[in-house]
Amino acid sequence: MKGAGILGIGTALPGKPFTRELALAHARELTCKSPRQEKILAEVYRRTSVETRSSVLAKDYEHKKPFFTNAQSGGPSTKLRMERYASEAPGLALIAATQALDSSGVDRVNITHLITVSCTGFVAPGFDIALIQDLPLRPTVSRAHLGFMGCHGIISAIKFGSDIVASDANAVVLVCAAELCSLHFQYEWSSNNLLANALFSDGAGAVVLGRAPAHWRALPGASTIVPDSIAAIRWNVGDHGFEMTLDSAVPDIIERELPAFLTEYLARHSLSIDEIGSWAVHPGGPRILDAVESCLKLPELTLQASRDVLAKHGNMSSPTVLFVFEELMRTNAPMPCVFLGFGPGLAIEALLVL
Repeated sequence: MKGAGILGIGTALPGKPFTRELALAHARELTCKSPRQEKILAEVYRRTSVETRSSVLAKDYEHKKPFFTNAQSGGPSTKLRMERYASEAPGLALIAATQALDSSGVDRVNITHLITVSCTGFVAPGFDIALIQDLPLRPTVSRAHLGFMGCHGIISAIKFGSDIVASDANAVVLVCAAELCSLHFQYEWSSNNLLANALFSDGAGAVVLGRAPAHWRALPGASTIVPDSIAAIRWNVGDHGFEMTLDSAVPDIIERELPAFLTEYLARHSLSIDEIGSWAVHPGGPRILDAVESCLKLPELTLQASRDVLAKHGNMSSPTVLFVFEELMRTNAPMPCVFLGFGPGLAIEALLVL
């Protein structure tokens, strides 16, 4: 059997979403020192197209005890941010994983493998152990964690999970990604910090993979590292959270490199770009979606699901593509579907779903 059946999907958000205006007011208070900076900041937030987003920190502001304040230079230490990650990530992951398992109809005792994904926090024991205890899963379940891979992390995890299912007829794999990007808000005034603050948000997603009959099947995927692009997307651990670098050349790199890579990958499955019915493209930002649409010569509105998710939820890093796929399922989008994600390397990850 090629690939693996997608038996169930789940997504989760932390609490009520809040508006761009509230996010902008928060950023203005913490980062701006002049009217000119306030004007620039407002334009950056407008250009991201993110209208609402969710954060595990929203409740702090409701109770007038914000996690981020002007009192500390650089904001909370990385240690404090990781303590918050440790307390918040397991609960969010549990909601997404429970939803995926419930929709799959798979008994928890039958889960043989657990793959977790995150690039926004480090803690051990991690939320993989929390999932095993709280779902609960068997304590003997095989587990692996994909860390610090960035926005394409869950695509990589689904690929690895599919390989497990292809090699073991009895395997049933739970993949779960949880990202708390909002914990890494940066105070320093720089183009990278402004963009990251404006784009990113929090969320979780999960998927169950197995050999049982399913509406969708994930076929073997593909990946590539673009030569001479290592500085284009970076995610470094700083003293005050993790620091994102998104080079302005990223859309141009994608536009240049993606068509040949994707054409070769689809040819392995006897398909062409024109034969793809829908696209679950990670919405890294409006310019990235524009670049994908342009270089693949996709019809107008082809990436509307990605744009809608970006507007409603922001960039949640690795689980975001599952929100896009859910949106496509909701609208009965035609198959086959291609998952696409981009991350540090500069890496391109693709997955074909039938």
